[in-house]
Amino acid sequence: MKKLILKILEENKGTPISGGELARQLNVSRNAVWKNINSLKKEGYKIISLKNSGYIFSNDNDRLSELEIKKYLKARVLGSKIDIRQTVNSTNNELKTVKNNQNIENGYTLLSEEQTDGRGRRGRSFLSEKGQGLYMSIYFKPEAEFKDFTLITIAAAISVCKAVESFSPSISPKIKWVNDIFIGDKKFCGILTEVVFNAEENTADTIITGIGINTGSLPECLQEFACTLSDFISQAAIRNELAAKILNEFEQNLIDLQKNSSDIIKEYKSRLFILNKHVIANNFKEKIIIKAIDIDNKGRLKAEIIDGKNKGKIITLSSAEVSLLSCEKYLYTN
Repeated sequence: MKKLILKILEENKGTPISGGELARQLNVSRNAVWKNINSLKKEGYKIISLKNSGYIFSNDNDRLSELEIKKYLKARVLGSKIDIRQTVNSTNNELKTVKNNQNIENGYTLLSEEQTDGRGRRGRSFLSEKGQGLYMSIYFKPEAEFKDFTLITIAAAISVCKAVESFSPSISPKIKWVNDIFIGDKKFCGILTEVVFNAEENTADTIITGIGINTGSLPECLQEFACTLSDFISQAAIRNELAAKILNEFEQNLIDLQKNSSDIIKEYKSRLFILNKHVIANNFKEKIIIKAIDIDNKGRLKAEIIDGKNKGKIITLSSAEVSLLSCEKYLYTN
């Protein structure tokens, strides 16, 4: 019953609807409606009770909602199935579990109000407090044989940037190769793409792209190197609209990737803030100081080693952590 009451309130967002009308539509008592409304309030939904008028689902509700997401959704495949949870350990991990337990469709998108064990690249944690971010993972299958998986992350990063910019033209997100997105010198988004291979055919069976974005408050201990969209966007409730806009952009970028990746690479390069700068690259084996030069057509970073015995050597990195040499704090935080 609670879900049905919530659906009716969402459909009448900003408009009062009486307890009697809710009771009539659901064929229950007004007392049952009242109890469920109070339960929804305790869960964090902003529902205003007005004497002699009924209940109003406030316009500034930012709880995740399939109905609200689909209001802005234009993508035909991504988001075709939307699954919203209250808590998971990680949306990527949970999506793998869902995949193993049922035959889920291409474009299945999982969102959660919180993650108890949010993950970034190389096993790093991603703080995912309840209601303070957009935590989502998207399941899809490549339409053809596809091996340049870095391009998936690149397409997702561009999608996030464009979606965020749609809320305010003054925001200019930049990307740190390969998967972190910044406003100014602070990170607000991380992306993790994971691939499940078909061992017999050595092809990608499934791709899961996880996106974590800070949208609400941040603990003081993170504010030195991280930011949140609420610092830059005055709109009170953005998560549902933001999720839909990311899915819209991501689907189009994936379509473009299948045709020709050059435009995606060009767009990505225009947003990179490490090109022509000295950075520290950590490629598991060692940390080296390099000058970031370019991105190739597979999304790999071309760079010149500027220190040590291989000074002057041009290398291509397909997987590494890079951090600005002038800002060593990034080595430990991003």
